[in-house]
Amino acid sequence: MFLLSTAFLTTLVACEELPTTEVSPSPQASASQQNVIKPNNPESFMATLAGPKARVWRLESRTVDGDVETLDCYRDDEVTFGTDRSVRFNVGSTPCMINNELQRSTSGFFQLTTEYNLLLFVTNTPYQARVQYLDDKQLILAFREDNGKEVGETYRMLKDETETPKPAASTRPAGGTGSTGTTPAVRPTASPTSSAEPILLEDR
Repeated sequence: MFLLSTAFLTTLVACEELPTTEVSPSPQASASQQNVIKPNNPESFMATLAGPKARVWRLESRTVDGDVETLDCYRDDEVTFGTDRSVRFNVGSTPCMINNELQRSTSGFFQLTTEYNLLLFVTNTPYQARVQYLDDKQLILAFREDNGKEVGETYRMLKDETETPKPAASTRPAGGTGSTGTTPAVRPTASPTSSAEPILLEDR
């Protein structure tokens, strides 16, 4: 599981242009300035992400701090999102060795945020994945690992399933190293099998 720009501020006083001051934005602020394209209401977002029952997405590419990840073991990783807000990360037939430990498939559930990002509950600590792009064919996620590195993952839609994701016996997400991303101070408000409408939580 898997950019900085320069901003300028020009101030005009009494029709005279003052010298331009260069401002270096934080990585988080820069990411929010990117061209984000995704559904902007809960119903269409869930229909695109999870399909009629569950939708499988396969990892196509992965970057870490802007550098392309070259490990082939990531290339058969998949993530399945269910309409009941369940999620399963599948490492495929070639799991990666991270920190001297083989990555394992894992499952949990997710909730939507007010900015239509994903709050994932698949580790001991929930983390947020920013949805940079989502349509019926492609999903692009971005998140920050515990070590501070920015990860980007691009998925293509593989297939629709007739059943929601089955639980996996693991505690580690397929595309990361432990509890990845920022750590929102939020705890689950619904079970993985809940069929309730998506709950929109504040972005962290």
